[in-house]
Amino acid sequence: MKHKILLDKRRAMPDNTYPLKIRHNIGTKTKERSLGIHLKEEDWDDKNQLVLPSNANHKIYNAKLTITKGELEKQWLMGIEPASKKVKPIAIKQHSIINYGKKLSADYLKTDNKHAVLFNI
Repeated sequence: MKHKILLDKRRAMPDNTYPLKIRHNIGTKTKERSLGIHLKEEDWDDKNQLVLPSNANHKIYNAKLTITKGELEKQWLMGIEPASKKVKPIAIKQHSIINYGKKLSADYLKTDNKHAVLFNI
């Protein structure tokens, strides 16, 4: 798998910045996705594929580029086809100890032994 990070100079934004995209090739398939980063042309080093220090957020952006490349490599090594869009995480219902205690005491009071008190809430 090969990947390249490129500054898409086809369309400039109103503030004269361009979107940063990653292009990855798997066999004969080529996919491209935006990284959500917009840079001026002078802030991008195409040879080393890094954001230059002339950009105030260059450390954050370069870290994001490294993480994205690592995730793609990991997916490729595990045999998972990289997603073209971000996958939303599934919401997991959170349980609290307070709700569990209330449910436990309500269940206990429903039993035949009503004269015993388990909790006084």
